[in-house]
Amino acid sequence: MSVKKLKFSLLLLCSTVGGVVVFLLLVACISYLVAVTMERRATSGTYSPSKQESVAPPPTAGDYSGIEMFTQIKPPPKCERLI
Repeated sequence: MSVKKLKFSLLLLCSTVGGVVVFLLLVACISYLVAVTMERRATSGTYSPSKQESVAPPPTAGDYSGIEMFTQIKPPPKCERLI
């Protein structure tokens, strides 16, 4: 083998091994970032009921979810009696 062929083979081997190592490091970094992102999304959310209640529009005439029942109790009419 000539010296040129040996240098070329060594250069080809080093560049191939280096490329594989860089690719594996890149895959490992991306996997780590995805795992950290998924963990943070699972443990911390954006749901805040107090914020949503403070910015919620007032109930409309057809919406009875925010109205307390029996706030004004009217006495029965005088002609009606309990039996």
